[in-house]
Amino acid sequence: MRISLVLLLFSSAAIVLSGCPLSGDDSEQDVLDSVASDVTGQTPDVQADQSLPDPTGEDGLSPATDSVAPDLENAPCIALAPSGLDFGGVQCLDQETLELTIESCGAVPLELYGVGLSPESHPDFSLDLSALSHEPTPDAPLTIPPGATVSVQVVFAPTSASPVDDAGQLVLAEAAVRIDSNAVGSPENIAVHGASVTIEGPVAVIQCQEGNEVVPGTVLHLTGNESYQGCEKEVAIKKWQWEVDRPEGSTSQFIPSYSHPTPSFEVDLAGAYAFYLVVYDENDTPSCFPAEYEVIVIPDEAIRIELFWHTPGDPDEADSGPAAGADLDLHLLHPLAEGPDIDNDGEPNGWFDVPWDCFWFNPNPDWGPPGPEGNPGCPEKNYDYGPESTTFLPGEELTYRVGVHDWDDHGYGPSYATVRVYLYGTLAFEFADVKLQKLLTWEVCEIEWPSGKIKPILDENGEPNILPPINCGFTGCPPWE
Repeated sequence: MRISLVLLLFSSAAIVLSGCPLSGDDSEQDVLDSVASDVTGQTPDVQADQSLPDPTGEDGLSPATDSVAPDLENAPCIALAPSGLDFGGVQCLDQETLELTIESCGAVPLELYGVGLSPESHPDFSLDLSALSHEPTPDAPLTIPPGATVSVQVVFAPTSASPVDDAGQLVLAEAAVRIDSNAVGSPENIAVHGASVTIEGPVAVIQCQEGNEVVPGTVLHLTGNESYQGCEKEVAIKKWQWEVDRPEGSTSQFIPSYSHPTPSFEVDLAGAYAFYLVVYDENDTPSCFPAEYEVIVIPDEAIRIELFWHTPGDPDEADSGPAAGADLDLHLLHPLAEGPDIDNDGEPNGWFDVPWDCFWFNPNPDWGPPGPEGNPGCPEKNYDYGPESTTFLPGEELTYRVGVHDWDDHGYGPSYATVRVYLYGTLAFEFADVKLQKLLTWEVCEIEWPSGKIKPILDENGEPNILPPINCGFTGCPPWE
């Protein structure tokens, strides 16, 4: 968390920012800057880093040259950008990284013999040399061709709040990056400085055991136990408050509750889930800014079909229990399905024909060649509220149909159903907010395989094709009662 370098006129020995908002348009940057004015960092008095080996084995750090003045136009040249690194204010126990670019600006290659921090550098600064092909040494220099550049990362990770001096001014943490090379005037020293600040109130931290990319149906194990107060992680956090922004139609809940420090959460639909956490300390002071953690849910099946619905007459669509909400069912139909003839046009519609209709009563039909391949699957039926899903890897070159049946509204009235079809993790089709009444069947679309072509099924007026009501009692109807 980085803020602009500031002069804080406090008489205390630490920087504390109070009155931070819990929500609203103000960013953390704005809050920190609102109590700040300019600070001029002083360039540290840097001495040569004698810990870096002499590449020549002699007193000088550059290779020996003739006594004749060098031809500077043909000499190695080094250019550094920026000329100094100012981290501004970084929140205590957080970290910020700045990049230092090294350019070979001469007509001949530049050789780096060492890149490090001077011995006087504050211990909260460090270097990340992972962008280099190897760490340069006098015995194994890093050669940079003319006109080329390399970069190193300078990291500031303060572990305590910066003090203030007797005049109430900030005492900056200082460092210097030392670069030994074959360039004229080597070594180069780049001044670095920054300040550590603290915010009154705890800092929320989210961790997720499963990571930030999972498949639908994964149960995430979230934890806010790494949240802390100021620079002292041992200060107790009293309360946790979780929230989530998730794909439309998702109905999962935090288990056991949204106020538990380590809840679980099932990602029931594909899409992006953004989790937020606000924590409170022993004085009921909330964290100024919620922690955020995003999880991307990507299907890994060839075909994934999702159904979710909204029932305006249901005052609590997320509650659970018998008849707690409208009950809609997702169907996937094999072309061999025959009866019954729901619309009385003389041709069978196929729905509810077991084993050729895959739905909650027939969740794992055997459609394909021997073995599990080519067979669709429906997860366990959710009787309280959506969503529902079916996954499928077809084993034959056929055209399948998708349908939705409103089995029972349980007195809550019509529902508005949405179906999505993903092909190899990509959303390929969506038909949204189709109104369904009790016992009606919506014929949604056809999926041609292996082309993946998806065609909506519409009536003669170009509207969603809704079949007449259908109930138990016909041939092949499962024994619900």
